[in-house]
Amino acid sequence: MHMQTERQMRILKAQSEQQIYSRIMDARLKLESTETFTKMAEESPIFAERFTVVDKPDEYYIIVAFLDLFEFLFRLNKRYDRY
Repeated sequence: MHMQTERQMRILKAQSEQQIYSRIMDARLKLESTETFTKMAEESPIFAERFTVVDKPDEYYIIVAFLDLFEFLFRLNKRYDRY
């Protein structure tokens, strides 16, 4: 019984973490898709350099979002692979 409760708590924690990640990514993508954000980013030397490797800033944002997703999934898998 105690083992089952601990497992359920770990599962709930993982689900909560996934929901938080989803909300953060949704807010981030909405923010990055605004013209104001893109204009500000283009004024940044760091972003300006990064934008040179893509055709449009939106492509950069999508690539970064995928990389973040892969990192998140890898971390989840590493942490919760015992289920």
